[in-house]
Amino acid sequence: MQGITLSDVQENKFGEKYFSEINHLAFETLSSDVIFNKLYSNLLDKEEHLYIIVGTDSGLLFKHFQNKELPKNLKLIFVEFSEVIQATGLLESGTELWEGNVRLVTPDFNFGRIGSAFNSYVLRRKIDLIKSLGVIDAQSNSAYRELWTQMEVAFNAFRRSEFNAQSTRVFEIERVLNAADNIIPVRELANTLQGRDVVVLGGGPTLDDSIDWLRENQHRLVIFAAARIAKRLINESIVADFYVTVDPFDWSFDNSKSVMACADESVLIHSFHAQHKIVSQWNGLATFSGARYGWKVEGELPNIETPGPTVTNSAMHIACSLGANRVFLSGIDFCFAHGLTHESGSEEAKVADTFGFNTRAKLEDNAGNLTETSDDFYGAWQSMESSVKLYQAARKIDIFNLGLHSAKIKGVEYISCEDVTFQKEDKIDLTQLVRDKLKLSVEDKFDFAKKTVKDLQVQLKRFSKLQKLAHDGHSVAGKLYDEKTLEPRDKQMIRVQKLRKKIDNLVAEDGDMIMNYQAKFFYDSFKPVEDESNMSPKEIEEQLKAFFSGVEKLSEHFVDAIKDGIKRAELRRDELSQKVLPSALFSQWEKWHEFGRSEQWLKWHPDTELNSEEQAVLDKALKNYQNEYEKQDHNYSNRVQKRISNVSTLLTRAEKAYDNKDIEELNGLIKHSKTLDAAKESQKQSFIFLLEGMLDEILDKPESAMQSYLQVEMPSLRHKALKRALTHFMNTKNYEQSMLVLEQLCSFSLEYMVPYSDMLNMMGQKISAAQILQMYLTQHPEHYAIQNKMAQLLMDLGETEAALATANFVLENEPTDKTALHIKQELSIV
Repeated sequence: MQGITLSDVQENKFGEKYFSEINHLAFETLSSDVIFNKLYSNLLDKEEHLYIIVGTDSGLLFKHFQNKELPKNLKLIFVEFSEVIQATGLLESGTELWEGNVRLVTPDFNFGRIGSAFNSYVLRRKIDLIKSLGVIDAQSNSAYRELWTQMEVAFNAFRRSEFNAQSTRVFEIERVLNAADNIIPVRELANTLQGRDVVVLGGGPTLDDSIDWLRENQHRLVIFAAARIAKRLINESIVADFYVTVDPFDWSFDNSKSVMACADESVLIHSFHAQHKIVSQWNGLATFSGARYGWKVEGELPNIETPGPTVTNSAMHIACSLGANRVFLSGIDFCFAHGLTHESGSEEAKVADTFGFNTRAKLEDNAGNLTETSDDFYGAWQSMESSVKLYQAARKIDIFNLGLHSAKIKGVEYISCEDVTFQKEDKIDLTQLVRDKLKLSVEDKFDFAKKTVKDLQVQLKRFSKLQKLAHDGHSVAGKLYDEKTLEPRDKQMIRVQKLRKKIDNLVAEDGDMIMNYQAKFFYDSFKPVEDESNMSPKEIEEQLKAFFSGVEKLSEHFVDAIKDGIKRAELRRDELSQKVLPSALFSQWEKWHEFGRSEQWLKWHPDTELNSEEQAVLDKALKNYQNEYEKQDHNYSNRVQKRISNVSTLLTRAEKAYDNKDIEELNGLIKHSKTLDAAKESQKQSFIFLLEGMLDEILDKPESAMQSYLQVEMPSLRHKALKRALTHFMNTKNYEQSMLVLEQLCSFSLEYMVPYSDMLNMMGQKISAAQILQMYLTQHPEHYAIQNKMAQLLMDLGETEAALATANFVLENEPTDKTALHIKQELSIV
């Protein structure tokens, strides 16, 4: 990131010093306090919040808040270039202040520090990133625009990681639903990949670049592939040794169901929390990663985990954990290689899905180019880089990426397919070894299903009891003190203490699992308390009620999930039983939308003779599964289509393309927008007119651009179009057209009355300017910056008494307002 070069400091008539490179003319006529009070006064409305503010506005915004009396639980962290910190003398020494309510750091700040210093704010999701005035006004490709992008990317990655860690609900529910199928832990395959050449395949665009090489050399490579690319590999006649699936979401089945056709030849490695419709209908060898249960199980050996955030991060981790000493990556790009997000056989490649991402970050690829990436890809790239560092610190392991246009990763070397040599010529012995380790008899699976039912029934009793204790505790917690005397009620105090102790005993070592299941259940437990050793009766009752309420909600969720887990384990037990026929299973297959279980039943009971009625039931289930497997119009494709049709995202991309003068991108957006469906054709046309106007501006066709802008009819888009037209007319000093546009803009917001007044003033129509300002102030008398502007205008008109009255009105409400004081001083001289 570029630094910032500062010239001589400017000083306004209020004695405030600032740099024009940062704030231009923002403080030339108005004091900084007046401007900041208008822009940032809403921050003071929050009793409890953490704001990270990018930029200090030449130090003036930092000082503004340092001098304010802030709510006790309002915290501010400013991020500023070290050059600015030193030039403005904000600190006596150094470039960081990490204490108090108003703090100061430099751009290399690690957001992880927020997690430890302001944990309660993160847990309660009371944290935001905002712009200083200098960042708001920053030009494209300027130092402050780059600083904002850097901070926004880092902040979003931090917040996403923290918020995900606070809510493991979807993972824990899938873990319970998969309990009867999480049988053989992947640790059983430990060390099987030593001395092998492993390739991990993701769904990125560069998979296309190495697909022929993969087909020709698949007999030499141990292939790990994301389940989502199974259809592509089938079409390419490539057989993966291991397919990996980890996503818990329903759409994951839609996106990965082609993997079901690979059950005879491939092994499925699924995380404990993989989508249950994939896990339960898989009809081949399988192994799972992670812990079988979220709660502590005595004597259970640790399993290999699958850290995310993407399936390729997980696949890479498993390959390295199983002993691979040489790993190749293909289709693991973490960026929009070739201007695409996924390989050519994917749902995403069928549409221009890059237009569905409001991207901020770019990553350098192996060819040295900066390539666009999404927030999710960026987070996955960070995680992969950290993991590679750990793998290579633990032992010697060589990792290569076959994609020239994949994002560069520290510790991973680019290699072209033609330059690869192999350690072994085939993998036949490995294939048989793996199959021997994962083979299970029907009887083994039946016994495991029965044991799973018993395990879950124990936990059902536990969480049901926990739910009742928490309910009782919540009932008592609000009655601990006498309402009049505020003296503690001994009986209730003892009762609460006993209930709390019983809950603690039941929770035992599972506190982290319970807290992370859904942290928002416990939000109120993390309300800031000024002195925990001296809490008021009200604070004590609130804290206890929040605790009991959280435990009760959580227990209720677990009870419901475990009941479903028991039903699924009983279903698996019955499917494996020699005595239960399809007619007794069909209703459960239908309930869970898992007719693929019928194929399993057929495989497990090859010698069972069915009468015509039972055969008809089985045939119906098999047919339903075939229909679901062949279905193309499903949830995932709908998700992709919805993403690429998001007007807000498309507009953000267009504005970025305009700033960067990216003609190709804007042309692509216009072409893409013309293909979209719209409820109203006029709204779609308005959007296209707006984009065409932006393109014509870049192409230096101002007349055509203005013509397009003025044809935009949809109100929200017309507002944006008129603002762009106003900027053009102002820059070209076409004040007549500017006036006409401002008149129209006033219908969108009264705020435009202020620049409308300024325009009239500049054109010498001071009386009209004053009248417009007066109309505005009738609605917003509390906007003291505009009151000062009015006072100055009245002075110009010779209305000294009215000007003095206006300045006095401001000072009655803001005694230290520098602009009003200055006006009053000027009037006293007059």
